[in-house]
Amino acid sequence: MSRAKHGIDALHIENVLSTVSVMREVFGMTRDELAEMAGVHPQTIYNLDRYVSSGRGSPPNWNTVSRLCSALRAVHRRVMEECPDDE
Repeated sequence: MSRAKHGIDALHIENVLSTVSVMREVFGMTRDELAEMAGVHPQTIYNLDRYVSSGRGSPPNWNTVSRLCSALRAVHRRVMEECPDDE
């Protein structure tokens, strides 16, 4: 589906992409690791980071962004499961 069908404008997609890049770094993941988890080519992650940092190139399609977000959610769940309970 296109971004328009999801109501996603250019500013929103840039915010999501920035968050994906930051979260990848926070979780200590390499570009290759995120690419593998999301089922995308590693070059996609390099292109994403270049787009976020310089605005050069074109943003990935919404399906790719969705796959990246799903991969990061899975990592987040794993991290949260490893956190000690508040007792």
